[in-house]
Amino acid sequence: MLRTTRATLTALVTWLGSRPVAAAVLVTAGLFSGCWLIDSGSRAAAPPPQPSRAEAFPAGGTGALAPHRRDPLIRPLPPVTPVRVRIPEIKVDAPLRGLRLLPDGSLASPPRDDKNLAGWYESGTAPGAIGTAVVAGHVDTSTGPAVFYNLGALKKKDLVEIVRADGRTAVFTIDAIEVYDRGDFPSRKVYGASGRAELRVITCGGGFSEERHAYLGNVVVYAHLAKVVEAGSGSGGGSSPSSAPPSPERSSSPVSSSSPSLSSSPPREVGPPAKRTGPSRAPAPAPARSAAPKAGGRGAAAGMSPSPAAPAKSRTSGRR
Repeated sequence: MLRTTRATLTALVTWLGSRPVAAAVLVTAGLFSGCWLIDSGSRAAAPPPQPSRAEAFPAGGTGALAPHRRDPLIRPLPPVTPVRVRIPEIKVDAPLRGLRLLPDGSLASPPRDDKNLAGWYESGTAPGAIGTAVVAGHVDTSTGPAVFYNLGALKKKDLVEIVRADGRTAVFTIDAIEVYDRGDFPSRKVYGASGRAELRVITCGGGFSEERHAYLGNVVVYAHLAKVVEAGSGSGGGSSPSSAPPSPERSSSPVSSSSPSLSSSPPREVGPPAKRTGPSRAPAPAPARSAAPKAGGRGAAAGMSPSPAAPAKSRTSGRR
């Protein structure tokens, strides 16, 4: 547990003028400035991999603050509690625990007794919703490597999957991986608003001070929402990096959610049937109708439904 002050929070809110972003920056001021000090000063025999310069944003660019081309078919999701993070390239598959400010102004960190556990800043943006979400985890502990030990080995275009409590999986594509010294952490660049759903995955990195028993910097993964895997559609995006062409865009108005293609019940007859005056004839067969994809199924366009259309068994109480 690391401390920050209310004065720091007030200054950050004034500087950025946005509660979600200011809350995320507070993670940097409180949680990452000490980088979760190692209990005994020991660490893994080999240092964790650090990102190469080729995986960073181009030199001289503004990085995350540069304007992004938004894919109109990938819509941000409603805010729902994330429950798991998966990074197939480095074999990460870990539960997520909410991190929050305590009454004394300190910020709790994930417990050290579980190496395979990550946290997300639950007072900020939920992963998949519009804004910048923050996921963090230990790089190592006194007993060896932890959940994000290999974070610095990732490459651009690798995938990060966030499983949500509504059954959906938000699949993010990595834009860059950078490492920063603790005293030169670019909060505005890391947490600046971009107008789309983005994700930052952060752990300790840079050099290690044997005297202070702490890492001297942070590894930061920048990623954006690239695909949404609906509940019941199989595993996340790791097995299919490029999604199939989406279905035609539907209106988000209430009418579209009750259209025939999404209805699971047969149409009702309107009014009494007309009396027949001629000889009785067998009714003509109804014209064949093509089967429409069920809402939230594999055929549904990613992120297009007006509300989370998860099966009843997938509804959770973790939705915010």
